[in-house]
Amino acid sequence: MDRSDKRKLDQLCKELVGIDSRRVQIIREINQLEREPEVPCQASKDTAKQICNASPATAKIRLFRSLFRGRQDVYPRRFESVKTGKSGYQPTCKNEWARGACEKPKVKCSNCSYREYLPVTDKVIEWHLRGNHYSKSEVRIYDYVDIKVPMLSKMFDRRLRGYKAIGYEMADNVQ
Repeated sequence: MDRSDKRKLDQLCKELVGIDSRRVQIIREINQLEREPEVPCQASKDTAKQICNASPATAKIRLFRSLFRGRQDVYPRRFESVKTGKSGYQPTCKNEWARGACEKPKVKCSNCSYREYLPVTDKVIEWHLRGNHYSKSEVRIYDYVDIKVPMLSKMFDRRLRGYKAIGYEMADNVQ
């Protein structure tokens, strides 16, 4: 190794030490920011704006239920076939794959005499909001509206803004 190569190597090593020390400094800053208490919610006339990370789970669930309406006696669960790669949604059943009750795949759920759909509960919504429902399933809400009726269209637009404000993704066919 000649002198110029040695100088270049020394320079790169010093640069690397500087990068390492900056990395440690950034990690400390990140840890400090993560430990700082959350800013309390700001009061507002709009209920959706009063809910924030510091709000209790019951308030978030109440907001979710006010924004999303649907059947309360059953909710869908997403599935994905390992064999075929196909995916879709099906009603969540208490007896799914239970020995002595579920006869899948021989008997379709719609023809099963042991079928017992699970209702939408606050616990199901909480699992959904936390993203930790069993098998990390997503709960999908379909919101229908007749946009030709001005009043319904305005209400729908307001709901969409509410959905977006709390971080929900909209399907491609929704404006």
